[in-house]
Amino acid sequence: MANISGGRGLLVLIGLASSVILAAALWADYSVGRDQLIQQTDARASLAVHDAAIQLDDFIRRVSMLPITTASRQQVLGNTPDPLMVEYLRTLIARVPKEDVYGIYVAYEDMKWSDKNSMPWMDRKNFPEMTVVHYDYHDVKQEWYNGAKTDGKLHITEPYFDDGGSDINMVSITHPVIADDGHFVGVAGADLSLELIQSIVDRIETNFWNTTGERDHEVRHSYLVSRQGLIVTHPDPKLMLSKDSPGARVDSLPDGKVTLASPNGESLVDIGTEHRRIYWASSELTGWKLILNVSNEAVMRPVRQLATKTLLVAALGLGAMLGLLGWIASRTQSPSPR
Repeated sequence: MANISGGRGLLVLIGLASSVILAAALWADYSVGRDQLIQQTDARASLAVHDAAIQLDDFIRRVSMLPITTASRQQVLGNTPDPLMVEYLRTLIARVPKEDVYGIYVAYEDMKWSDKNSMPWMDRKNFPEMTVVHYDYHDVKQEWYNGAKTDGKLHITEPYFDDGGSDINMVSITHPVIADDGHFVGVAGADLSLELIQSIVDRIETNFWNTTGERDHEVRHSYLVSRQGLIVTHPDPKLMLSKDSPGARVDSLPDGKVTLASPNGESLVDIGTEHRRIYWASSELTGWKLILNVSNEAVMRPVRQLATKTLLVAALGLGAMLGLLGWIASRTQSPSPR
């Protein structure tokens, strides 16, 4: 009897030790897998916003060729306004995809804004007729004109509502026209509708969820911020500029504040009762910042699936081990045949 009792006690100790070893091994495996999944998810999200920044730069570079080539055309004629500029712009905008540019133009320095053909201008709203400017573009408040004039090179404006022009939210890419003798002739430019830019920003989340293999159904939370911290595009239109509102600034948003510390990065932020993961990257060409805000719950979904799998494996392994030990214990209690 003493031998049997001792054998059963030994089996219990072996079972406990094996259970502890199994639990420790599974926990270590889960911890490593959990960390790897989180790192992979963060890497995919960071890659998504960086790819979007590169796409945005490529888009801006492509569109910038329009004002550059238009300025070069006028530069050949020097101070004399191109008499065929209207026809040139009409032909040019017809050949450019609608999603690339909203309007193209040249504005002359030595003409009054109210003079006929002081600003040959074609946009999608009035095409094929020429759009007529209704304000003095020489005014220092007009960044699209004075930015290029002051910089003497390609200039990308802050977002603005073009009141008295196309009457839409836009960003302008402009380039100075400088004659061979150094005289400032004017400014050539291309206008981008913010709706067009939004499509690039939306692809951040699409690309992110495609790489994770998850299907996310939440409201869009990616947006774009200008180099001066103004909201360029946002899923909530109330935060964007309009004719009656200057729009919100990134430092007024709880997820926007964390992006101020660096041009690129990631952070976990509590917004209300929800945990959100924030990823951001800056455009090299424009200085704009693209921000991706996703639910931490959605990001952690694969981690929870891994935890469930690990618990299932642990339960099955422990059950099998206890069953084996129980069978061995029952065998040790059986009387030996005589």
